[in-house]
Amino acid sequence: MQRKIISILLLFVLLVTFASCGSNGKEDDTTTTSSVFSPQTTYSGGIYADGTNAPVTQPVAQSNLVTVTVPEGYTLVRLSWLLEDKGICGSDEFIEAAQNYDLSKYSILSSVRSAKNVCFPLEGYLFPATYEFEKNTDPNTVIQKMVSTFSSKFTQEMQTRAKALGYSVHEILTIASIIEKEAFTAEQRTLIASTLYNRLDKGKKLQCDVTVKYCTGVIETQYPDKIDHYKYYYNTYRCDALPAGPICNPGMSSINAALYPDDTDYLYFVIDTEPPYESRFAATYEEHLKNCEEMGI
Repeated sequence: MQRKIISILLLFVLLVTFASCGSNGKEDDTTTTSSVFSPQTTYSGGIYADGTNAPVTQPVAQSNLVTVTVPEGYTLVRLSWLLEDKGICGSDEFIEAAQNYDLSKYSILSSVRSAKNVCFPLEGYLFPATYEFEKNTDPNTVIQKMVSTFSSKFTQEMQTRAKALGYSVHEILTIASIIEKEAFTAEQRTLIASTLYNRLDKGKKLQCDVTVKYCTGVIETQYPDKIDHYKYYYNTYRCDALPAGPICNPGMSSINAALYPDDTDYLYFVIDTEPPYESRFAATYEEHLKNCEEMGI
């Protein structure tokens, strides 16, 4: 009888102890706890009745960050599509924010502020690189990051070099954007740059097909009611010198080519758009026609 009384008392003590541990919220390992990774992520653990440890579910990080790589040569409009596809911000919202962006925020934008007949003021200044943004980011935040990156890349030395060539930052970017769209190799970039400068020096129209494509494929698509105006300022078969602004966002290789062109007497070039991207450069129109004939273009 005494053993039964002791056993009953022992059982009572154990039950009271167990109940107190579960009620004070400090020692109950089976209580679900929120994770710092995400409000929806939890973990739990504890001790089964038989004394064995219950399994612990580890927290799984649920990141809201998106990595996006902006290729060299993307236009502002195409970039807006990429950002929407990645869930970073809407295409229309991005374009609207870009078109209304405060150009006084960065000194590097000073020359575009004084430029005329520019369709997309930030075209050329949204530096192609790999970025990390949260989903549903304010478009102005995205723009600021890209312009800030460009500002840090286009150094004071480069600005001084542009001035020595007799061109503004905006004009150098415009030349670089044409190079970006025309060239397939590093060698072609500096030769194209030389050709463009030679034509500008001689007062010849640049006559680059890529500027026509920009009019029909970008400006007209976005602003069909304004193409009759802008085609006189971006189509280099119509405008006398450089287009009003960049036709894409060039990478550093094309920017450097615009700043440091080869020294040639070339006035014409032709490039095959199929691998291996053969190219020919010429100083005379007769030689250029011969190059086109030999290349079957």
